[in-house]
Amino acid sequence: LKTVVELDLGYMKVDGLLPRELGMLTALKDLDMHGNDLQGVIPHKLFASINKLEYLRLHMNGMFGALHKEIAHMTKLREIHLFGNYMGGTIPRELASLKKLEVIDLYANMFEGRIPKELARLPKLKVLDLHDNNLTGTMPQEICDRKLDVLAADCYGHKPEVRCDCCTVCCQGLPAMICVDMKTGNKVDNVYGEVAPTTKSKKKKRK
Repeated sequence: LKTVVELDLGYMKVDGLLPRELGMLTALKDLDMHGNDLQGVIPHKLFASINKLEYLRLHMNGMFGALHKEIAHMTKLREIHLFGNYMGGTIPRELASLKKLEVIDLYANMFEGRIPKELARLPKLKVLDLHDNNLTGTMPQEICDRKLDVLAADCYGHKPEVRCDCCTVCCQGLPAMICVDMKTGNKVDNVYGEVAPTTKSKKKKRK
């Protein structure tokens, strides 16, 4: 088990809780369990156990609870994909300590509060997708100054939840869900547009 570096169980009809035993895979670099029916919270002790992880893909499940600050242990993490769950609470500032992070994709959850300006400290960040959440306030200027390839938030409409003058894509939720490319003014289905987060991500298309 300690030699396993990649675990791909996407769309395998896996249900129940995320197994704590995953923590035994201490050499794991890529964990992909997206598109299943996983429930419950991400065990916070898991973050310390699989701290060699570079790609975390738990999107399109039924997971809830907060994104625990213990994620700071995952210092090699390059991409985190949690979209399409029921996760809530605030976005942990501890994400800013993960200096290799390139992609943070938290869209379609229930995160609330303000967007932490500390995320601007991530030197390699290219994609920050936060739309379809319950976030409020103004996009921090520190993040705007980074000029990310993709920056998406709920900043569209007459009363946007997030005020953002620098987002590449602005969205609004129900009853009229829509996302707009702020450069062209066109409606978009994929907030990434022509931008692929990394070579690795091209293999596992956003669904």
